[in-house]
Amino acid sequence: VEAWPRFCQSVYEDYILQISKRLNILQNLTATEKYENLLASSPHIALHTPVKYLASYLGIQPQSLSRIRKTIK
Repeated sequence: VEAWPRFCQSVYEDYILQISKRLNILQNLTATEKYENLLASSPHIALHTPVKYLASYLGIQPQSLSRIRKTIK
């Protein structure tokens, strides 16, 4: 019974760290750096998801993401 509060706290702390990391990326990286970060962390998602959804996730315009993808490939 005592393990449950500790488990919940660790899940909550992990979630807060993930959100903080994502917020930091969205606020402090350039569009190219955001895309490169996504490629490094989740290449399968970056390569198999439509541009409009990736752009929305990264907080950039689809046209900008298309240009970035052309220069990186």
